[in-house]
This record gives sequence, C-alpha cells and structure tokens, in this order.
Amino acid sequence: MTAPPLTWLYVPADRPDRVEKAIASPAHAVIVDLEDGVAEAAKDEARANLTTLLGSPRGKPVFVRVNAGSVADLEVVSRLAADGVFVPKVERTRLDTSVASSYILKRMEMTRIIST
Repeated sequence: MTAPPLTWLYVPADRPDRVEKAIASPAHAVIVDLEDGVAEAAKDEARANLTTLLGSPRGKPVFVRVNAGSVADLEVVSRLAADGVFVPKVERTRLDTSVASSYILKRMEMTRIIST
C-alpha cells in the first residue's frame, strides 16, 4: 500500500511558471487550481495552460481543483494526465449527474468536513 502524500502545494493554473516550480519542489503532491486561485477573466487561459502542463505524466502526483459545476473544467481535465480531481464546495454527497456522469472523480473536497 502506498502512503498518501504528506505535503500538498496549491498553485494557480494561470501561472505556468509557478506550476513548473511546484512540480520541481519538495512537495509530495501538487494541486493545480482552476477555482479560487484564478481570476474569472483568466479561466480560459488557465484551462489552455493545463493541456500543455499536464499533457503527460509528471514526476509526482498532480491533481486539478476545478470550479464546482464547471463542465468546461471537467472536459479539459478528462484529457489530462492528472492523478485526480478536487471538486470544491461540495455540500451534498450526490453530485449532479449531468455534470459528472462521464468523469471519475477521485477525491471530493468536502468543505463542511475538511477546511482548505
């Protein structure tokens, strides 16, 4: 059994230079943030960056934190070599199946249980 990562480093997806530094850092895992870490006006650019940054597996676990209910985010993430998806602000255990039906979500960020 593999131990879970001890240190997680959040980095905004609209800053490719910081994503590369985070992956090269001593952190055990990286979470590339499309949600709160990215201004609304920069969301499309951030999604485009992900295709280049995470088109192939990296040397450590890399996860993507999407915007809750964003089909655009999930469509991009489904084509990446990411290790998982963080879904923020989940307030119920059942997801809207119209958004998540064709995606496997490895981890949900339960904001009422785990503070981030």
